[in-house]
Amino acid sequence: MSMIIYGFWRSLASFRVRVALKIKAMEFDEIPVDILHGEQFEPGYAEINAERVVPTLVHDGYSVFQSLAIMEYLDDIQPSPRLIPRDARERAYARTLALVAAADAHPLITPRVCNHLAKEFGADVLIDPGAEDPVAGIKERTHGLGADLALDTSGTSEGRLAAVRGTRAWGTVCFVGEGGSVTLEVSPDMLRKQLTIIGSWTFSSDIQAECARFVVDRKIAVDRLFTHCWQLEQAEEAYRLFDTQTSGKGVFLM
Repeated sequence: MSMIIYGFWRSLASFRVRVALKIKAMEFDEIPVDILHGEQFEPGYAEINAERVVPTLVHDGYSVFQSLAIMEYLDDIQPSPRLIPRDARERAYARTLALVAAADAHPLITPRVCNHLAKEFGADVLIDPGAEDPVAGIKERTHGLGADLALDTSGTSEGRLAAVRGTRAWGTVCFVGEGGSVTLEVSPDMLRKQLTIIGSWTFSSDIQAECARFVVDRKIAVDRLFTHCWQLEQAEEAYRLFDTQTSGKGVFLM
């Protein structure tokens, strides 16, 4: 029995299938497909997976893709040990948990969705730090100079360092992401570049009005940024969700 997986090392969907195969102790070979560099769009891979995604399972020449479909297929060809319960209620519960990850959360972190949303919201240039060094990418697109202004919203050491090192001499970097830390080489990163680094937690009503004019003048579709809307009588429910710190910023419209 020949079993081949076409996958990518940091693909969650590929990881699901690897785990399933290990649980069933099924031997397989894996062929890497670098989705960050577009290898899934090469003609040869299109013949294996018309959707041009990973993972793809090829079993004795038969191709199956989409991780959950692959897992059900593995249960069909080798029923023991089971991945998906036989009992109807347990099976429904297992599929519910799987779809929360595969259908609700996972799509938001895939490169094609992130790139699509970035373009939809007006980004002129996209740099994927998983595919290339962000500082080198910024320098390449600015003729070696770096950005005039950089804004880090991640709150991570890597993001802050990339913002500082990707900014040109006499430029300005602003940190707004909460938490975390960053270690800088003071002389090359700051002093010799005459760099201005500022932090911001909030801003004045005048600057808020300036932001509003920016949005209106450029016809930015901010409504698409909102994930939840409540009426005033639903304030308790809204605050309960906001207190989990999983939903981003809260906005009051009076």
